[in-house]
Amino acid sequence: MRKYTTSIILLLLFCYACSKDDDATLNDNTLAGEWILTKILCFCDENPSIPAGDQVWKFETKQQNLKVTNNVSEPYLANGEYSYMVKGDSLFIDNPNSSFNYNYKFFIKSDTLRLEDKPELDGPILLFVKN
Repeated sequence: MRKYTTSIILLLLFCYACSKDDDATLNDNTLAGEWILTKILCFCDENPSIPAGDQVWKFETKQQNLKVTNNVSEPYLANGEYSYMVKGDSLFIDNPNSSFNYNYKFFIKSDTLRLEDKPELDGPILLFVKN
């Protein structure tokens, strides 16, 4: 009986470990495409107003490339191309113009993307809709 119990436990551990490997690919694929920034939520006097379509993020998942297009005077992320990496529910965006890189928790529900930059420390929350 002990032999069977050990075998079952090892099999369950193996299955659980393998299922976690697919999370990054699944999350990365759900990011694919163009996302329009619709709202920035922050703990500030006034939440910034973003006209629809003035800031677009396009995720190219095969190359792990993010193209940002801005038509606003004070963009959250400047025009350009950035490399990124997904790990679980975390999105890491390299900033080649600074030693500061972006690290977000992200959630996708239907056609809405929510990026959180440590809101517990008053970091902003960015809301996007799929284009």
